[in-house]
Amino acid sequence: MASTEPRVTDSWTAYQECTRAVRRFLDETRVKDGEVWIGDVCVGTPDCPSVRAPLRADSAALVHDALGRAEALVAAVMESLRRSVEVSRHAMDELKGRGAVDSADMAAVVARTESVEQLLAELTRAATLAPRPYHPAVLTRWRQVLEPSLIPGDPAVPVKVVTVYVL
Repeated sequence: MASTEPRVTDSWTAYQECTRAVRRFLDETRVKDGEVWIGDVCVGTPDCPSVRAPLRADSAALVHDALGRAEALVAAVMESLRRSVEVSRHAMDELKGRGAVDSADMAAVVARTESVEQLLAELTRAATLAPRPYHPAVLTRWRQVLEPSLIPGDPAVPVKVVTVYVL
């Protein structure tokens, strides 16, 4: 008999890592008046990329670090999404093989995996907008895709969505 106790699966843990990577990306990039900012460095607008940073002795290093951070954030989001899909598929196959999950739970895992796959596909398409991941067109599109995809709050806290029907 399958246990009715809730369990944290590798699939859920991988999904939480995705949420953390997306949150880091959204926290460290911003769009203000159409300009894309990475920390104190502006990389311009989607149709007019440029670099603007405070004039300081280490301005070049500041720009270099900001662009490197943007590349790392993009890579972290993509890798966490890929890993989440891979781990979820493996977890589903394992659970199916053991018969250890009911159909409603399996449907939730399948739905989550499909939504992560769609998100990964959309971000992959957005990455083709420019040759570099820190291009403002790419970062702007990523923010447009990721902001509505993220439920604010601590990813470690499970969220239960309840639909109320008024008759």
